[in-house]
Amino acid sequence: MVSDAGSWYYLDASKGGTMVAGRVKIEGRWSTFAADGAWQGYETLHSVMAAPTASREQVIATMVSTYNSSGHAYPSAALSRGGAATAQEFFTILYDEAVAEGVSPELLFAQVMKETAWLQFGGDVTIGQFNFGGLGATGGGAAGASFSSVQIGLRAQVQHLRAYADSSATLPGALPLAGRPPLHLRAQGIGRLRGAPGHPGEPPGRRLGHRPQLRQRPGVHDRPLLG
Repeated sequence: MVSDAGSWYYLDASKGGTMVAGRVKIEGRWSTFAADGAWQGYETLHSVMAAPTASREQVIATMVSTYNSSGHAYPSAALSRGGAATAQEFFTILYDEAVAEGVSPELLFAQVMKETAWLQFGGDVTIGQFNFGGLGATGGGAAGASFSSVQIGLRAQVQHLRAYADSSATLPGALPLAGRPPLHLRAQGIGRLRGAPGHPGEPPGRRLGHRPQLRQRPGVHDRPLLG
């Protein structure tokens, strides 16, 4: 990216440094450029703290339908032990836990599908941990946090998202999260997420988007993890 007279422009090295225009994917994120090449911003960001885009029944039905169309079998035997024997039960819990904290249920759905490979797992975290956000799994074989049920695991994930995005949220025994930059997550199709802390309006090449590294810590105290 280069700056000129207050505007940003992108020169595509793969095309001999030609200035781009239109819709272009840079560093994994889609940007739009005016006809004269001026950067107009990233495609619409979906805030963590957001209301559902449709009714409860419609959103849950869409989640179930999307999952059923993914080509993956719902792991009923494993997740029934955590209180979600069917996809309908799982996504109902997911929706209710997100909405209870003011977090976008659609965004939570995308993050869960990304982190768990459509509930198939296969990484350091195992399905029986009921950890759908990789909380505490920092790499190198670290299994991360375990939770007592699907509901509590999803609640922990939701509260982590809220703690990143909502400056009014507080942690038990800690100061309010005032001054923490807002975090916006953008679902790039189902199963792909990017996070851009701080100023989501900064152009590519100035601030790289990344998913937040979620580590186990107490959730915001409005709704306890246990009980």
